[in-house]
Amino acid sequence: MVYCDVKYSIKCEPKFVTYRDFNNINLEAFDNDLYRIDWESILYFSDIESKVEFLTSNLLSLFDLHYGL
Repeated sequence: MVYCDVKYSIKCEPKFVTYRDFNNINLEAFDNDLYRIDWESILYFSDIESKVEFLTSNLLSLFDLHYGL
């Protein structure tokens, strides 16, 4: 017969989830603000990190404006 006695404890940290509600949006206002961004300027960055930062910061700003948190 095989017998095993295992003692353990589980510590659960609370998990907070934030999300954006994409259901209630004024698409016309979102599109207008999207078109106001100078997307061509991404072509003038020499490194990929700068391009990613440009894209990320512009999209997050747009989402914050229209979707909030």
